Amino acid sequence: MGGDEFCVLVRASGSEAEAAIDAAGDALSDRGLGFEVAPSRGTVTLPHEASHSAMALQVADRRMYDDKTRRRGNSVTSPVEQTRDVLMRILSERQPDLGSHVDDVARLATGTARRMGLGEEAVAEVGQAAQLHDIGKIAAPDTLLDKRGPLDEAEWRFMRQHTVLGEHILEAAPSLAGVAHIVRSTHEAWDGSGYPDGLAGEEIPLASRIVAACDAYDAMTTDRAYRGALPFEAATGEMRRGAGTQFDPEVVAALLEELETSRLPVPLAVAG
Repeated sequence: MGGDEFCVLVRASGSEAEAAIDAAGDALSDRGLGFEVAPSRGTVTLPHEASHSAMALQVADRRMYDDKTRRRGNSVTSPVEQTRDVLMRILSERQPDLGSHVDDVARLATGTARRMGLGEEAVAEVGQAAQLHDIGKIAAPDTLLDKRGPLDEAEWRFMRQHTVLGEHILEAAPSLAGVAHIVRSTHEAWDGSGYPDGLAGEEIPLASRIVAACDAYDAMTTDRAYRGALPFEAATGEMRRGAGTQFDPEVVAALLEELETSRLPVPLAVAG
């Protein structure tokens, strides 16, 4: 693609794809007395993470530069991390409860993404999108965010725009363009009844489907101004009932597996 850039297309998935990518990296590596040459790389999975070739190359290019930053061993956080941290601080200052909520969603979303076989780059991007999926709510007034009763139609129209606002905010940072695309679709529904675009099924980015399910579960199990938290059994039952309508059934299955595993007792280590 240029003097020092190469693109490899691999028709594979999971460990087979990772092995092929590693082989390509090895082919571009060399070492000898006093020197070592190795490539930085960025990968993207189609069609889950990009809907066309230009978007795929943009995401892969951004991830490649993130990898280059890490490989340099720079103790300073990358531009992506710096931008994310600033936005997270704004969100936490604006609504402390939202800050803790998105951290919980991010932990659950990354675990679910790994169970679904996503590569570590994609898992990291799911985590970033989960942390920033509510960033558009910084434009909402406190009276709306803290309202104890149901929202009226005008208030709902405003709130249904928060993912679009979030996308616009994140697009201001080119390094977060992929995350912005995910955030826009985190309130779409599997059956097409969601917002803002009415996408359905696999039209919705997989990362957005993961964040949506984890967001819904965390919301159900957290005390809110208008209702108390649901117990584990009731919340997981709601997730099962929503599989195939509101949520991707495969995402729900992976999420429930992640939840069950996280509830297993941790064995005690005894020093002798």
